[in-house]
Amino acid sequence: MNRPGRLPGPLKGRTAEANALAQFLRELTAQDTVSRLEEQYRLSRSVWSEYRSGLKIIPLPRLNQIIEDRFPRDARTRGAKLQEARRLHAAAMAATPAPPAAAPAPGGPAPGHDQAPAPEIVRDDTAGLFADNPPASDDAAPNRPGEAAQTAPDQPPPAPTDPSSRTDAPEAAPPAGLVPRAARLRRWRTPAQWAALAALVAVLVIAQRSKDQPDAASSLGDPGRGHQSAAPVEPGSLSTGPTAPETSRPTPPTSSAQASSAPTRPPGGGASTVAATSSRLYRITAEAQVEEYTGKAGAWTVIRKHATNRIITSPTTLYATDSGTGNIEEYDGSKKTWTVIGGPGSFFAATASHLYGVGTLGTMEYSGTPGVWHPVRGATDRIFTSPTTLYATDSGTGNIEEYDGSKKTWTVIGGPGSSFAATASHLYGVGPDHQGTFEYSGTPGVWHPVRGATDRIFTSSTTLYTTDTTGGKLQEYDRSKKIWTVIGDPVSSFVATKDRIFSVSADLSNIYEYSSTPGSWSPIGSP
Repeated sequence: MNRPGRLPGPLKGRTAEANALAQFLRELTAQDTVSRLEEQYRLSRSVWSEYRSGLKIIPLPRLNQIIEDRFPRDARTRGAKLQEARRLHAAAMAATPAPPAAAPAPGGPAPGHDQAPAPEIVRDDTAGLFADNPPASDDAAPNRPGEAAQTAPDQPPPAPTDPSSRTDAPEAAPPAGLVPRAARLRRWRTPAQWAALAALVAVLVIAQRSKDQPDAASSLGDPGRGHQSAAPVEPGSLSTGPTAPETSRPTPPTSSAQASSAPTRPPGGGASTVAATSSRLYRITAEAQVEEYTGKAGAWTVIRKHATNRIITSPTTLYATDSGTGNIEEYDGSKKTWTVIGGPGSFFAATASHLYGVGTLGTMEYSGTPGVWHPVRGATDRIFTSPTTLYATDSGTGNIEEYDGSKKTWTVIGGPGSSFAATASHLYGVGPDHQGTFEYSGTPGVWHPVRGATDRIFTSSTTLYTTDTTGGKLQEYDRSKKIWTVIGDPVSSFVATKDRIFSVSADLSNIYEYSSTPGSWSPIGSP
């Protein structure tokens, strides 16, 4: 493990291209130990060591997330780094040696079909069954966000357009990255291998149950611990799990709707995090306290003094995660009290009626009883919400899926994207290469372009907002007229109540309220 003050070890990639990608990752994470990376991204130290040595190719979405976290306010540098990451990753993947062909097992696939991925990219499939063994497909997958998905050849991506110069969004097919990708086939083939794996899983399940005796309904419901406590349920085996074709699934990046998780504060404080219900605005101060906006410029009321890491909102409720324990707490505005309702999770998001969290074993739904969370799917990359619907991106394929809470089923509705956000009635996604924003039609696999190159997207309950990839200007989308209007300068974050819009300036110097006149914003209090 790399330690502060200690030089990193030699690069160990099988190709020069793999070593170049690893060196790029080392430079991005030069100030981070593998322990810190493990804590921030919920991926084991051994995996980070392999990524940074070149032994394994880091998935492009994970690399993109690191870049976005390192340069949250510098759009120009972020764009350049993302472009360099795509180039290096593509070169490393192209140079990866193909695995040797092997004779098929009895009853197995014919040669040339269902071949196993290269061992230096894919981890043992038994990883990821339990909290202290991160799942593996995040290490695997040459086809993830930012790379071409498997699509029909007659569906080319639309050419990027200049959103400021057009008034109509062309009805064209979305780029390859937003068309669902076929799930990868499993590495395990022979009955003997499956029998051995089943026996191993059974032994581990029995051992885990006898050790912890957890509540089978909860893997986010053990407050007070510094790690995720989880019932020993195999991801993908849940009766309420995904209906999409099975694929390899690794460990558990932001929805910007009202009901989504606000960005995590950078280490050391100083940056503001804001979140809003339909009627109230909240922020985390530089001292890590939570404050509520009174409606008068500069006037904020402290509602939580304990150090806070994140704040999350539904249209009616505020939640916060504790900086010390990682526990998630619910705020009762009428009683001015906080209640611990669950343990740590990598992501949280809420609809109008349900709170969801992503843990090491998958996505869980809060029951309404503190400490009791029910599983709704297996291993998950990210979750997003509209006021009525939960969406998740799959850890193995990057595809986005929609959850039907009444039927307890999941439906693949699109391929990988760099980010997603939803209004009350429409879901939007940014392509993996940031070259377009697309609106989901309501029919799985069908997305319509609404603008060209895009950096980030945000939503209120009714409206889509974006920042461009050049100047970072904030733009508002008039869906009825299919036009975009620049309404403000670059922002670091953006939230909306039912009838008001707020942003944090790119330099984090102040929070502003929009007057509904393009370019007119009023300061309401520095972060």
